[in-house]
Amino acid sequence: MSRWDRRDRRAHKRIEPGTRTIASMPWKIAAAFGQMEQIVTTLQTTGDIDDQGGTAVFQVPSSHEWFELAPAINGFAEVYELHAHIAEREMPTAPLRQLANKFKYGMMIFQSDVDLVREALATLKAETRTMNLNYVDALIQTAAETP
Repeated sequence: MSRWDRRDRRAHKRIEPGTRTIASMPWKIAAAFGQMEQIVTTLQTTGDIDDQGGTAVFQVPSSHEWFELAPAINGFAEVYELHAHIAEREMPTAPLRQLANKFKYGMMIFQSDVDLVREALATLKAETRTMNLNYVDALIQTAAETP
C-alpha cells in the first residue's frame, strides 16, 4: 500500500466555522478595514471628505448608505478598546479617537495625524488576523450593546 493510499483513508478533522482565524478570511479583513483605509488614503491624497450639513460623512459601497464619520470611527475604536481590556494589551486606538474628534469638531487634519492613524490601522489589522470569528462577533455584539 502506497503512502498516498493511507493518506486518503485518514479521517478528516472538520473545523467549525467560528473557530477559524480571520487570517483565513481575507474578505472579512477587507470589509472591516477597507473603508477606514480608503478614508485615510483620501485624506492623504486629496484631503477631501464628503459632508452633509457640515458633518463629515462616508458612503458604504455595499449598501450605498451614508454614515457620519466621527461616530463610525469611535465605534471602530471601541471594539479594539474592548479587545485590549480582554487581552490585557494596549491597542493603538488614541489616533483613531483623535481623528474622530477632529471630524466631529471640524478641526484641521494634518499629515502627522494621517500617518499615526495609518500605523494604528496596520497594528489593529495584524491583531485582527489572529482572532477567530466567534471572538470577533462577540466583540462587535458587546461593543454594540455598550451604551
